[in-house]
Amino acid sequence: MIHYAGLFFEGKSKKKIQELEKDKKDEIHDMLHCTFKYEPVDESIYNEIIGKEFEITLIGYGSNKENSGFEILIPDELKKYYENPNGVAHITASIVTNGKAANTSKLIFKELDNPIKIKGKFGYWIIKEDKEYLSYKKYSKGE
Repeated sequence: MIHYAGLFFEGKSKKKIQELEKDKKDEIHDMLHCTFKYEPVDESIYNEIIGKEFEITLIGYGSNKENSGFEILIPDELKKYYENPNGVAHITASIVTNGKAANTSKLIFKELDNPIKIKGKFGYWIIKEDKEYLSYKKYSKGE
């Protein structure tokens, strides 16, 4: 089952996010991402973008006692796919133990002095039989 669909940040982009984080919490996310849709029912709407790389812009940073993360600007070509009801498009960088990543959207983001462009790849976080993994392939419920 697809747990969520979104942009995943690895390599240089992940390193850049981690370098910019000012207030690291207990649990640093290994798989940095921006959720576009939680538990999508129709994954076929993503067939044309799955596995493709996109440039996004980090435009703000926020943190509180529970979360640390970045507000992002999604390119126009991806806006029709963004269905996250949590509001602000964001990347959770770290949370406290027992914190909730979804609460990152409630942070007050301070505008970055210089917006920073990074690249992410569109994929799925899949949970199947006690296994969790990232996939950049089209998903079939029969897998």
